[in-house]
Amino acid sequence: MSANSVNDFMKHRFLSTRFESRHYLRILRACATFGPQTRILSRIEAVKQHLRLGEVLYDGTTPDTEGDEFIELFNADQGPLDLGFYRVGDEETAGGGEGMYRLPAGVLLTPGQSIVIAKNAAAYRARFAAWPDYEVRVSGADYPDSPEVPNLARDTDWGHGSWTLSNSGDEVLLLGPDDRVLDALAFADGDAAGLGLAGHAEAEQPYSLQRVGGADSDDLDADLRVALPSPGWVEPWPTPGAAPTPWILPGGWQGVWGGLLAQSGFGDGEGGPAYVLARGQAAGLHFLALNDPLANLTAARWQQTHEAAAGVQGLLPLIGLAADDLDLTGVDQLPGAGDLWSWAAGHPATLVSAAAAGWEAHSSLAADLVSLLETSPDDVGEAQAITLPFAQAWTSGRRTGLAPLTWTSAESWRLGVLVPELGPTQVLDALRSGRTWLTTDRDLGLIMQAGAQWSGGLLSSQAPASLIVHYADDEAATLELLNGGQVLTQTVVSGNAAWALTLTVAPGSALWARAIQPDGDVAAASPLFVEGPLPAPGLRLNEMMVSPRSDWNHDGVGDTDDEWIEVVNIGLRPVMPEEVTAIPVDLTERIVVLVDDVLFTGRTIRAALDAITDFGRPRSVQLAVIVDRGHRELPIRPDYVGKNLPTSSSESVTATRDGVVIE
Repeated sequence: MSANSVNDFMKHRFLSTRFESRHYLRILRACATFGPQTRILSRIEAVKQHLRLGEVLYDGTTPDTEGDEFIELFNADQGPLDLGFYRVGDEETAGGGEGMYRLPAGVLLTPGQSIVIAKNAAAYRARFAAWPDYEVRVSGADYPDSPEVPNLARDTDWGHGSWTLSNSGDEVLLLGPDDRVLDALAFADGDAAGLGLAGHAEAEQPYSLQRVGGADSDDLDADLRVALPSPGWVEPWPTPGAAPTPWILPGGWQGVWGGLLAQSGFGDGEGGPAYVLARGQAAGLHFLALNDPLANLTAARWQQTHEAAAGVQGLLPLIGLAADDLDLTGVDQLPGAGDLWSWAAGHPATLVSAAAAGWEAHSSLAADLVSLLETSPDDVGEAQAITLPFAQAWTSGRRTGLAPLTWTSAESWRLGVLVPELGPTQVLDALRSGRTWLTTDRDLGLIMQAGAQWSGGLLSSQAPASLIVHYADDEAATLELLNGGQVLTQTVVSGNAAWALTLTVAPGSALWARAIQPDGDVAAASPLFVEGPLPAPGLRLNEMMVSPRSDWNHDGVGDTDDEWIEVVNIGLRPVMPEEVTAIPVDLTERIVVLVDDVLFTGRTIRAALDAITDFGRPRSVQLAVIVDRGHRELPIRPDYVGKNLPTSSSESVTATRDGVVIE
């Protein structure tokens, strides 16, 4: 083969980013001596120092020897690199007692290609069913030499020992030709600070440390993930994606989709801030808020976050932070020491969100500051539970919009907002005003309108409400209108629709919409709130048996096991069984009496029966009602009835303290 043909062959192969590494390395070894242009190119590329550590498995599973440990290197440059300029090992100090190994000269690594260096090739192959590219420990019965795999020579000038990778803590260094440290990582109790590294990395068996997206920021939390080993593969940088076309709505409004409360490797996520934003852009989001924990944000990390936000293309980034009891979005500077609630009160442009339950107890300022309540992504997949925390909050008078707990690229759900245009001020205003919806579909839209008011707005209770539920998707769906936790009415649509309806609303209502598609995707729109006082709470403790003398559970003994509590609904509407958060006794083998004001279809009683099973298996369950109006849809019959009242199914029956009203 002539020198020109060799160079033409290599030029063609260098355009590829993935190939069969072992076979191609053998070809390159044979070709490397044919042309001087190849050696010159290698020297130029070596100066750029773009050979990097891709993956390190330091806690092997091979008994006694952990010979399956490995180090992966990859070429992050745009051109080929000659491995002969580099050394790799676990000795961090010249002349130390650990190991340093020379990579072979004349072996070229093309862009994106990786090589795997195993502690021992036979042990590595026993675990991963493939040969590594090189091995380093080949002495005695514990470390058999595999002729299929080349051995790396030790650099005894730098380290006169052998590869150890101590599980309690160590360092891995990649050295250049002038003994400069080109890349390094430390794990467990290794000396990260001594190498100029921030953060902490640790991956006990069977996991390894893997570089995220090929990035190198010298921050271990941002650069590495812990995952099952994947030797020979380095994750590429996310491929840019296209966001859905904004949803055009009346009055110059548009709907866009995004995510809140994403975290990088500085928090519970992985990768640096630039990587997380790139994943959001690749997922087709219009906007993404990055909220890493305040406790983990140093000045350097805060600067890195803002630099990432300034550099992202095709995505609107929103920067914030997370704390134990609240999350802030739209933050320009790190808060100083002191109460974060007080800091937020002094920065009214910042969006404050908190968990859907228990937020009121965190601060006396919470009621005035919290604009969004957060729910877990796990709740979103269940149509009936998608907004249970919100329904409970709305029923108790909290006027707030829907928001997710956190965004990850692995989840299909996202947050929609209604804005006049896409910009940071406009998105934050929509979030603060409750013009939002949650969806498990990439571009499913659902928002409510009443004249000039949209979801999050306040309606008058003096007149019937004329509502429009806007739905955007090509798939059919069942649309529901709810008040708190109660379904008021529903309809089925075949695709994009504007469902118009008029109804009389009670003061203090929270009217919201839900869409349920046949494939399981769901969406929920934040409510339109109705002004006025809230209805009186429906649940009351009516009677308690605390010192029983009778054998209520029929076990032959009158004792504390015969205690019982009676709960009655004195309100004007059904109460969700889920709102009864605790019954302080085990109902097993007890007599339970359910009390309702008006018995109609029987579905409320059926729900109560289902809920009772969470607190034990009663000996018997009895039903007492004030009014039985008929029209049962389930085989339910009351044991005690105040009045049997014949009615039409279209009539409304309400039992009050002053009597029964039929409308």
